[in-house]
Amino acid sequence: MGFDSALIFLLSTEPAHTLMTEKQIHLTARLQRLGFTKGNQMRLYGEVLELVSEPILMADDVVLVDATERKSGQPRRIRLPLPIVNMANAA
Repeated sequence: MGFDSALIFLLSTEPAHTLMTEKQIHLTARLQRLGFTKGNQMRLYGEVLELVSEPILMADDVVLVDATERKSGQPRRIRLPLPIVNMANAA
């Protein structure tokens, strides 16, 4: 069985990424509606942070965001608190 050269080219130019489940897509969208989106500022773990990434799903209940501490300017990768993730999953 041979492959069409156009199909091989199309497959080779696709970006390498993992596919998200419907549940993960819903969770990401819900977290973004709650304000966990690039450019927003929020207070987490006693620090004022500016988010510099969209939510990063590591597992169904482990979600990270990249952020910059407002006070020090230090970049950090922050795990979202489990109650927030659970609330977003339940919605």
